[in-house]
Amino acid sequence: MIVYTNFEPGREAEFHEWYENTHLPEVLALGPFKAAQRFAVSKTQIFEDQSHVHVAIYEFDGSAEAAREIMLASSDNFQLSDAMCDPHVVILEEIGARQHSS
Repeated sequence: MIVYTNFEPGREAEFHEWYENTHLPEVLALGPFKAAQRFAVSKTQIFEDQSHVHVAIYEFDGSAEAAREIMLASSDNFQLSDAMCDPHVVILEEIGARQHSS
């Protein structure tokens, strides 16, 4: 699952503190979620117009549908921060591994 986020102007430190110390532990406590990693979107891009400045990638076991259902069922229990704005969530499913040939 990939989550694109922005923070409210002037609230970047608050956003990072909440994400690392509140939100990640809440999500990783849910059944299928087993790992998460956060990234800042680099200013060096192929396509210059980027809508979000932060990305989190969550790894989960099982189906995308199961992960979605658990996230929706648990969302009322999350302590969301108003320092976060404009979240965009994309749940991915594996389509098969490709081997790189040399």
